[in-house]
Amino acid sequence: MKMHVVYVKYGTFLSACSIGEKYAEIAEKALTVPQDTMELVALIEYVHSVESDLIYTLEDQLREVNRYMLFLADYTTYSPLEIKQNTTTYNWYNKMSAIFDEHRAMVEQKTLEFQELLKVRFGERGFVHKKMGFTP
Repeated sequence: MKMHVVYVKYGTFLSACSIGEKYAEIAEKALTVPQDTMELVALIEYVHSVESDLIYTLEDQLREVNRYMLFLADYTTYSPLEIKQNTTTYNWYNKMSAIFDEHRAMVEQKTLEFQELLKVRFGERGFVHKKMGFTP
């Protein structure tokens, strides 16, 4: 059985497929809807670290795999499955910018929602305090 293009560099096994899986994991986590402000803050921090570091590492790995794929293309014919797997990875790479944009829009929306919830909670608390004669 023929495997898709892989290479080993400094003891690290890389393939276009495994890089694509990492992109998919990032996308899934970046677009996870937070249920509270703690999850929202954690999600913002995660995406910030991905955008500032991990995404560049993945791009470098993808470039390296691409180099080996081009080299091996002179010596072998890729199967339809290998082509599909590699195409999927490059499609994930191309979608990441839109995924980060969608993440930012979702974060903005959830931030506003959570702020409104806090206003309602504090507003209710203020109403209860006034009714009971307390000052907040």
